[in-house]
Amino acid sequence: MSDQADFAVKEWAVARPRMRRDVEVTFHKRRSGPVYVVEDLMHRRYFQVGLPEYQFIQSLNGKRTVGEAIAISARALGANAISEQDALKLVRWLVDNDLLDSESAGQAQRRYDLADKDAAKKPKQPWFQKVVFLKIPMGNPDGFFLWLQPILGWLFSYFALFLWIGLLTFAGYTLIQNWDQFRGGASQIVLPENWMYMILTFGVLKIVHEIGHGVATRKFGGVVPEWGVQMLLFITPLTFVDASASWRFPGRLHRMAVAAAGMYVELGVAAIAILVWANSNGSFAGAIAYNAIFAASVITVLFNANPLMRFDGYYLACDILNIPNLGQRGQAVMSWFYHRWIIGMKKLTFPAQARQAPVIISLYGFGALVWRILIWAGIMIALSMFAKGAGLFLVGLMIGGMVLGMLAKFFKLLHKGYAGLRPNPFLVLVRLSIFIAVIGSVFYFVEFRPYTRAVAVVTYPGRESLRTELAGFVDEVHVKNGQLVEEGHHLATLRNPEQETELGTAKLDVTASQLRVADYLKERQMGAYQAELENLAGLKARYALAARRVKDLDVFAPVGGRVFLRRPEMLPGRFMRPGSEILAVIPDEPPELIISADQRSGNAIEYAKEFGANVRISGRSGKPLKAIVERDEKTATIAVPHASLASSNGGPLPVRQKMNAQSDRSKGLARSIAPTGEEMDHFVGLSIEENDVTQLEFPKARLTAYASIESLPGDRQLREGEWGFVKLYETGKKRLGIWIYEGVSRWLLGKWEQATQA
Repeated sequence: MSDQADFAVKEWAVARPRMRRDVEVTFHKRRSGPVYVVEDLMHRRYFQVGLPEYQFIQSLNGKRTVGEAIAISARALGANAISEQDALKLVRWLVDNDLLDSESAGQAQRRYDLADKDAAKKPKQPWFQKVVFLKIPMGNPDGFFLWLQPILGWLFSYFALFLWIGLLTFAGYTLIQNWDQFRGGASQIVLPENWMYMILTFGVLKIVHEIGHGVATRKFGGVVPEWGVQMLLFITPLTFVDASASWRFPGRLHRMAVAAAGMYVELGVAAIAILVWANSNGSFAGAIAYNAIFAASVITVLFNANPLMRFDGYYLACDILNIPNLGQRGQAVMSWFYHRWIIGMKKLTFPAQARQAPVIISLYGFGALVWRILIWAGIMIALSMFAKGAGLFLVGLMIGGMVLGMLAKFFKLLHKGYAGLRPNPFLVLVRLSIFIAVIGSVFYFVEFRPYTRAVAVVTYPGRESLRTELAGFVDEVHVKNGQLVEEGHHLATLRNPEQETELGTAKLDVTASQLRVADYLKERQMGAYQAELENLAGLKARYALAARRVKDLDVFAPVGGRVFLRRPEMLPGRFMRPGSEILAVIPDEPPELIISADQRSGNAIEYAKEFGANVRISGRSGKPLKAIVERDEKTATIAVPHASLASSNGGPLPVRQKMNAQSDRSKGLARSIAPTGEEMDHFVGLSIEENDVTQLEFPKARLTAYASIESLPGDRQLREGEWGFVKLYETGKKRLGIWIYEGVSRWLLGKWEQATQA
């Protein structure tokens, strides 16, 4: 509310103001005491006032003057009633926000003038925020949710909540029972052939998410005036609905239900998807269900449930803590900290809106600030990768705009001050110089031993790889991943309709030839008899060959050991071309680690030969493994040392097809070894050359080293192809500032090289 009176007090002595009929007021109980939420239905705005202010404005009915309304408030509240000066300020505030019915054209024009001034003073959204978060409104969906609420409104009842808890419990138990299989399929998410399915699944789930918000808002008495799509970096669609009507709900449980409705529905979908996936036996529906589990649980928890972002988790936190506008209050504390302790404005008092819970609000403000910095850093890194690094130019513009904006605010602070206080420019510059000197000293004097993260994959040198001699479909796998088997154990059965037909035809031909031999012998046709005997011998040889080929479709263990299946959930029904690996049997022997490191890691590898390195296998908890590098290849190479490292197989390292392999495909030579058309359906989205590392290469040469694991507890049996990360420490220490400078320089030069070569 403004403190400056711009019209005479006596004007209101005879005026009888009245609240607009479409303005509603609801009671809320907050941590600081009772408050009233004023809702402007026309402009979808919400304001909060205390009991004295509410007692006054509810008396403005168009029949009483301001003085009479003040008197009524004084009789009702006594010493706690609003003063005459505050009442006049409140009236001006009501006029400025267009909450009163206008009594004259002059007042209406005054509101319009003030609105223009407020719009000019309102800080504009930076251009880069408009680019990164492009908002596309899609109209008013309130009629749709009004129709949908009677159909789906029951989902937000206590009975539905009980069913939801039971569904999540049962789905969680099912997931635990199939955890190894579920974890083994996690690498499919990042495969390029799964991207389109993942995007479509994500988009559908976001629509379901927003429908949950809309139906819940309608069920508890609110309206949904807008929905739309917000594009993150022009790529990722983020849907939204305007559920702000829930702010007027007097009950906290109703407001929390609306805030949690999207996550509530998505987690229910995730639970159903778990049950579908667990009973899909590697079908296409199971692959889609796996995407839905990931998108509706992991992504929802990381973003929608995160209270540090202005999504569902934030509004839940506001109601759970009973602190409205938590983000705004936290920003006020961070602003106070900056002006008080960095700029040196010692007379600046702690923000009044944060005094009710100073510790909670301060911690939230700091956490939200750090998270915002991390999010913008991630966005800039992603943006810099556009057009092979050409997006780095846009990132430079964004950083330049941010720096110029901060400098403009800083000089404005020195010139006009803040909150009625003006800092001493000389003292501000001294404080900033000291602050920069302290930071610089930390960067210069602090030393540490830097390390690089390399990738390590588990392998067994004595591994027996079982490959198909003939093409066929996997009919049944008789063992489980990690199962111990003996030599000769029946592992899997393949089916080849063509070979089975060939065997049946050969058998019929042998039978027919035997009948002809008998007939010729009976009729004493010795010439025909001798000729048919020779034909029969050829047919029997053909039958024996066909029988052997059909028998070869049964896979047996050549040695005793532990079974390794790369993707067991994808094997049933999958087509295997000749030479494809079905599974492997690993003898009972210690595993070896193949380490693939950046070319700059030569010294770190030498250090690991003497002092060892810590390895964490992806998806495994507990203490890291201790590994000793035993040998390394002195020359970097682009050859891929293990298939599980390739991103095309769900590994951590980017790869590309070799140029000669690509040219073969362009000539159509690959058609002779790979099925096309409808046959590709049997691959269930997998690359037919997922295990053929001879056709893959790294974009840049990398170093390869081989390490042994010092000790491995019996309950931590590692499987072939599992990969993780290894810390390779450098031999010497570096200053923190030099290390940061070198890292940023390398990254910028790499992006610039990508941009110039694009």
